[in-house]
Amino acid sequence: MIYNIPIKKLLIFILLFSIQGCSDQSGSIEENEGSSSEVEKEVRKQIKAAYRLYENSDLKWIDFYNDTYTVITDDGSILEKNADSLKKQWKNIYKKYDVIVKYHGEPTVIGSGNQALHYNTASEIFIDKKTKDTLSNNSGTWIALWQQQSDGSWKIILETYKAK
Repeated sequence: MIYNIPIKKLLIFILLFSIQGCSDQSGSIEENEGSSSEVEKEVRKQIKAAYRLYENSDLKWIDFYNDTYTVITDDGSILEKNADSLKKQWKNIYKKYDVIVKYHGEPTVIGSGNQALHYNTASEIFIDKKTKDTLSNNSGTWIALWQQQSDGSWKIILETYKAK
C-alpha cells in the first residue's frame, strides 16, 4: 500500500474523482449532505483499521475495498479490479513474505457527502520468509477514493500508488 504519485496520474485521479462526484447526484441534497468533518473522521477511522489489519498480515483489510474498484497503475493505465482477486494475490504474498510496515503517515482526508479522497505516506519492507533477504524497501504515497455504501460502510472505489 505504498506509493509515489506522478503529477499526470494525480491529475487523472482528480478528474475521475470529480466525474464520480458529479455522476452520483441521484439522491436529494439531504441524502447526500454530510458534515465534511464527520465524513473525514469516519474515513480516518476506516484507514486506521485497514492499516492495523494490513500490519498484522490479516486479509480482512481487503474488506475495505468495494467488490469492484478502479486502479490507476504506474504507467497511467486505468484498470477495473475485484476484491476477490486482490485477496488471492495478497494471500500468496503473505505466504512468501513478512510484510513490515515501518510507518504510515497521518492521512489527509477531504470529504463531502458520501465520498472522501485520502492520501498518506508510508514505508514498508518485504522480507523473504525462506531466505530472510529483504526483497524491497518501499516508500511513497497512497491515494484512495472512498464512497459510503447503502449500509453505511465506507469502501475504496478507486486508488493509485507507486512504490519507490
